[in-house]
Amino acid sequence: MKHIEGTLAFTQTQMTTDAVQALEAAEEEIAGLLTLIREIPGINLQLLEESQAAWEEFSERDATLFASFAEGGSLHPMRTAEWRLALAEERAEKGLVGSPILTGLSGVMNLPSLLTSIAQRIPRNSFAISLDCPSHAFQAAFRILPS
Repeated sequence: MKHIEGTLAFTQTQMTTDAVQALEAAEEEIAGLLTLIREIPGINLQLLEESQAAWEEFSERDATLFASFAEGGSLHPMRTAEWRLALAEERAEKGLVGSPILTGLSGVMNLPSLLTSIAQRIPRNSFAISLDCPSHAFQAAFRILPS
């Protein structure tokens, strides 16, 4: 098996750097989703901001707990970033794009049009949105493929 130089982290420093960079990318994705969601008519902006602030506090505290076994060691920053990354990915997928934010709007606006509008504004890379709203008997899925 041939190793391609620079593709794998071999030091703790590089593993931590990679974890932090992945976390930063996920946080940028959340910021972009929040920007889109703020523009949706009918969104209670105060509740959205309170929810995001509470989630951010939870994310930091939960990651601190998760990484506490490595406190003071070289693994601590990496484990903290990895756990926050997992939480951020879940927040983006389920908490912002998923039903808690958008299902309540289905009676207020045309949900398929809303999702199409959001999907068109997401950068052209592989991205999927799926929404399951059993109470409204509505399901939608979008996939934007690289151009």
